[in-house]
Amino acid sequence: NESIVKRCEHLCDISVRLESFAGSEKETNPVYKDYHGLFHINKLSAINTLAPHIPESIDLAFKLKRRKFLIEKLHLPPELQESVQREQDDLASGSAVSCGGGTSKLDF
Repeated sequence: NESIVKRCEHLCDISVRLESFAGSEKETNPVYKDYHGLFHINKLSAINTLAPHIPESIDLAFKLKRRKFLIEKLHLPPELQESVQREQDDLASGSAVSCGGGTSKLDF
C-alpha cells in the first residue's frame, strides 16, 4: 500500500530506493551498460544541523560484483564523434558573444 510506504519514509531518518534494470527497457540502453540499476535518495537526515546535507550528485547508479555492492555517480559518456547535425548547428548559431562583450567561439 502506497500510503503505508509514505508513512514509513516520513518516520525514518534516511530513505533510499533501488531501481533495477532487470526486465526494463533501460537494461538494453547503452548508457546504462556498466550498471545494474539506479540508486535514488528519497530522504536524508538532518541530525544536529540546521539544514540537511545535500549530496554533490543525485544521479547515482549501482553495480553488483561478486561480493561488493558499489554505488557510483552516473556519468553519461562524452560525445566524441563529429556529426553532420552538430556541424550544421555550429554554422547556424554563428559566432557567440562572450561574457566580456567580444565575440568568441566559446559559448557560456
